Amino acid sequence: MSNGIFKELESVITPDRIDNSPDKDIIYLLISAFEELSAKYDKLYEEHLQLRDDYNHLIGEQGRPEAAKKGKRKGGSGNKNHSTEEERSKKEKSDQNNPNKGRGKRNHKIEIHEEKIWYSDKNKLPKDAVFKGFSELIIQDIEIRPRNTKFLLEKYYSPSEGRYLLTDRPQGYGGEFGPGIKALIIECKAICGMSENAIRAFLNNHGIFIAQSTISRKLTEKNEVLDKESEDILKEGIKSSDYLQTDTTGANVNGTQYNTHIFSNHNFTAFRTSPKKDRISIVKHIMEVLEPKYLFNEFAFEHLSNLRTAKKWIKKLRENIYNSCFSEFELENSLVELFGQEGFKTLKKRVTEAGLIAYYRSQKDYPVPKILLTDDAPQYDNITEEHQLCWVHEARHYKKLKPKTAVMRKVHEDFMDRFWAFYREMRAYKDNPSPEWALKIRKDFDELFNSETEYKELNLRIEKTHRNKDFLLTFLDHPHVPLHNNDAELGARAQVRHRDISLFTRNEKGTNVVDRNLTIVKTAKKLDINPFDHIAGLIINGHRQKSLAEIIACKNQKATLDDLKIEGKNSVAAKEDLSNVPVGQHRYISSNL
Repeated sequence: MSNGIFKELESVITPDRIDNSPDKDIIYLLISAFEELSAKYDKLYEEHLQLRDDYNHLIGEQGRPEAAKKGKRKGGSGNKNHSTEEERSKKEKSDQNNPNKGRGKRNHKIEIHEEKIWYSDKNKLPKDAVFKGFSELIIQDIEIRPRNTKFLLEKYYSPSEGRYLLTDRPQGYGGEFGPGIKALIIECKAICGMSENAIRAFLNNHGIFIAQSTISRKLTEKNEVLDKESEDILKEGIKSSDYLQTDTTGANVNGTQYNTHIFSNHNFTAFRTSPKKDRISIVKHIMEVLEPKYLFNEFAFEHLSNLRTAKKWIKKLRENIYNSCFSEFELENSLVELFGQEGFKTLKKRVTEAGLIAYYRSQKDYPVPKILLTDDAPQYDNITEEHQLCWVHEARHYKKLKPKTAVMRKVHEDFMDRFWAFYREMRAYKDNPSPEWALKIRKDFDELFNSETEYKELNLRIEKTHRNKDFLLTFLDHPHVPLHNNDAELGARAQVRHRDISLFTRNEKGTNVVDRNLTIVKTAKKLDINPFDHIAGLIINGHRQKSLAEIIACKNQKATLDDLKIEGKNSVAAKEDLSNVPVGQHRYISSNL
């Protein structure tokens, strides 16, 4: 709608005039109706523009330029930046007086390779200058140069076989390029986000003569050691904690839309790409090397009921497959016998999904996280025993609301101030949890998200948040679980960056290599290990190199006495079976108060 209407309306209807008016309720009702109609108008106008673009493309003309789609336009909401970083990063006022706040140590990570004493020119010094020692100055520099090796390989001739025999090359020196070049190519692609042409130019400029096709081949060639490293990272990473974060972003495989799933916690980040992003794909990725099977126990039928499967189909399934465990081939044949070859696609998918999740959660051969931390996408429901929703994603829903009048903007701003105050309270709770504080947070949640405002769109959003109460407050029983899913989102950015540079992969082989390289690089950085050195070590030493999965396992097993202490009358830690609980992640009790 025209901005002139809003300006004229704001000049006439001010919050002060409304509060002093006897018709206050009627005015708020009319403004609310106006906001609702304006929001519908914006949505319809955007659809109109999109349909017009589609029509122009069909008749061979161009649509709107990308700049016009992203910038401000008539009827639109302008810049669609829904980041909550600024609000989320605000500290409590007491933090401003924190004596420890300030700049951290400098140069503590810099390795010194050489020391030089630099003497003064005595002729430029005053005659009474007295020597008082040396002042340290660290200068960082870098030297990039090739290191080419000529190998003299023993050569033998066998008259009986009629052929020459050469001695085996050292590990990692296959082809014409050594492990340093191979690791550097992966680092340039996976860390620096360089295109293959840019990598070739960089190497050529420093005396390494390599073709772009060779770089592409080195990036996609099969390497069993690196493949095994990626598999072990996912398994050991899931095992290292009782919670798992996940997110999904788009990928392009030879012009076809795929989905990259990111799995992470504080120890690792893993990438897995597949055509779909449904529950079946997610669980299969988490299970990785475990052969998928389908178990139809009580949980599987409970899952089918939650998906609103018709009772007659649940009854039929109970009569035929209850307490059965199938392979993928066996389940497919059973479903064909029950429902025929054609049709019932949705029902078959739900049955497959229920059986797979039931098997995954009951098997003992592969780690199963207790808690899944995600956004509110429906495909993440019921995969694990407990589910924590991301508070940052929840805040973005509120930030997307764009009230047009000053009155409703004030209502929206007041509520968001209360929202972020509550967020800071939850963040403080995680540092010092207690049953009393957990109970207070539950009450504060009900008070905040049971409130009603004059802004109708805001009220609808508040109702949706309250319906997700149990999933948003899972962290009260597990304070070590983050409030947000930013760690997985940061992993998704790496995939998006790769997609921006390379546009797409040509086949699934290349896609799997991209996932593998990103998994190793991002996990190494998270463990504070140099990715280049680690990948070069894997290429040279093979399985003799200590893997990142082994490092994660060692890190997870380093229990200290403080981690196991549970003392004091106000303690909230509940001692469970500590052998099965990762260090520093003992459960907290609050929900049964």
